[in-house]
Formats: sequence, C-alpha cells, structure tokens
Amino acid sequence: MTEPKPPLVWICSDDAGNLAAAIALARHLHRAETEVRLLLSAPRDELGQVAAHGCPPADLVESPADSGPAGRALLDRHAPCVLVWFGGLRPALMTALGRRGLPMILVNIALHQLAPRGLGLGARKLRQPLAGFGRILGVDGATGNRLQKLGVPADRITVTGPLKEDADPPGHDPNELTVMAEVVGSRPAWFPSAIVPGEVAQIAAAHKSASRRSHRLLTIVSPRATVDGPDLARRLARSGLRTALRSAEEPPDEEIQALVADCPGEAGLWYRLAPVCFMGGTLSGPDGPAPFAAAAVGSAVLHGPFVQPWQDQYRRLSQAGAARKVRSGSELGVALGELIGPDRPATMAHAGWEEVTQSSLAYHDLTTLIEDTAFVGGIA
Repeated sequence: MTEPKPPLVWICSDDAGNLAAAIALARHLHRAETEVRLLLSAPRDELGQVAAHGCPPADLVESPADSGPAGRALLDRHAPCVLVWFGGLRPALMTALGRRGLPMILVNIALHQLAPRGLGLGARKLRQPLAGFGRILGVDGATGNRLQKLGVPADRITVTGPLKEDADPPGHDPNELTVMAEVVGSRPAWFPSAIVPGEVAQIAAAHKSASRRSHRLLTIVSPRATVDGPDLARRLARSGLRTALRSAEEPPDEEIQALVADCPGEAGLWYRLAPVCFMGGTLSGPDGPAPFAAAAVGSAVLHGPFVQPWQDQYRRLSQAGAARKVRSGSELGVALGELIGPDRPATMAHAGWEEVTQSSLAYHDLTTLIEDTAFVGGIA
C-alpha cells in the first residue's frame, strides 16, 4: 500500500507586488515541522521571477482567470486542501471556490480593493466572495472596519499590517564564531561579501582610506567564487595589504590587514562578526547578493548601483536607514570611514533587523493556521 501524499497548499499571488511575500510564506511552510506540498500560482509574466526569490520546491501554475470554470478546473486538476490568496479579490473565481468548500485565507487585502467608491452595488458584489474566506488578514485598521461593514464577522479578521518578504538568518558555526571573535577582539572589521574581480582594487583602496580613521581595521573579504581565493589574496597583497588566506588556515593576527574568507558556507559567520558589510558585484556589476541575509543578523549594508534582482530588498533597507549606496571606490572608502565607528552601524543594523523581521511573527501565525487547516480541516 502506498503512503498518502502530504496535503497540498495552494498559494496565489494576484500581482507582482505580492509575489515576494507569497514566496516568503512558501519558505516558512517548507521549513515547518509538518510536511506539506506547495502549489504556487502567479500571473504568467511573473512566474519567471519565482526562482530569483528563492522559492522552495513547488508546482508552478498561472493564476486562474476570474471565472467559475477556471477555478473548478484548477481544483479538479490539483485538489488543494487550502488556498492562501495574496492581493485583491476575483469575485467570480472566489465565489466558485467557496461553493466547492475549499478553505480559503485572504492576505494583504487593502482598503482600496474593497469598493473604494462606497458601499453600494460594488459592495454587494463583494459580499459573497468575501464570505468564502475563513480568515482575512488586512493591512490596516481601516481595512478591517470596511470588511466588517461588508459583512465579514470580526473574529475572521486580523489586522497584521502588510506582509512583506522576510529572510532566514544565514547559518553559522557558533563555536567558530566564538573562536574568531576572540581572534579579532576589539579590532574594527568589515565584510565585503562575494566580490567580483573588478572590485579588488576598490576594496583595497577603501581599506586604506578608512584606515586613516581606524588604523587597526580588518577587512574580511570573500570572493564570488571560492576557487578565486588564492588569486584574491595575491592581488590584495600586491596592493600593499598584509593578507591571510582562510582556506590555508592562516589566522588574522594583529598585523594582518585583510583576511580572504574563501571557505564555502561561511557568509553567516562573517556577517555576524562584522558590523558593516559591502555587497560584492553591486559596484562593478553585474549583480550582488540578496542583502536581507546580512541585515537579518545585524550588519549594516553598503552597496553599489547594480542591485538586480534584489532591488526591492535594497530599496526597503535604504528607506529604513539600514543601507547606504555608493557609486565608486572612493565613495566606498568615505562611507566605510564614517560607519566603522561603534554607534552608526548599530543604528543601521537595528533598523535593518526591524525591516527584515517585521512580518516574521505574522508568517509564523499564518503558517500555524495553514497547518491546522491542512491536517485538521476547516479554519478555526
């Protein structure tokens, strides 16, 4: 006898603005204790962006049209046990899904999507599709009030604020962090992460510039490709920096100015150790790492203009005061010199942590609700 498949959770992003949040929920479900399968749908032109957002294993389909037949066809084909819909309403589709008894949760619904011109004919058309949702997560109190006026019981409404993309803190070896923290001691340190060959001279120049204020500065730098570690160490040494190579087990003693961190899987260690980081590839192109991983563990972020495909993450950190853009190697040196003191990075780091984790509790609660629905049935 074959074992039954885990329940299928359908997550749908109605538009581009909700795609990152929908994928963030998929990540939370993927690492939850209970096992579920994932069906992710989005508009056709957005499906190509799913991989760039780090989506876990999931079946991908185009979001169905706003029609009863489209909804019934998807249910017949995939048989999900619960739907989590991000965005605005599709009345015909949702009415059909509700009539089939599919448990549904509505997320990130906003006031302007609920009959913005008043509670007349448009409002009456929304009552039936809204009635199918066992839980609705509104972005603010005004949305919650409008939902109640549309007939949604108050105990089905939760005001969470807008759920946004978050990030898992990158992993690290706690014992190694303790060892390296003791080796580095009180020295100021920064971490240029995943730099590309065209940025080596700029990193060396930034170190020399910032060293005028902090003469004990340690640059911990990782190459984009770990195999480039020895070459990076040679180039930094030729630039005049006393350099150690991590893969050769050379320690960053007091006289060492640059440590080439070329062992794989250690970015989380260095983000935690260095209060300031620079996202490699953003200064000379073509792209850089996702900055949320650094912000999630308390590192202030410096970056250049090449931020694709993570422009939304960089924008959010910049607006929160947790990231600073530089346009050249000389600007990088000036910014580093200003931030390497103890106060400014702490302020930026806290702002970044708050921005990245603001939706984490809501995702945790939503994940629990989905698991209960998938394995028990119905939305409590």
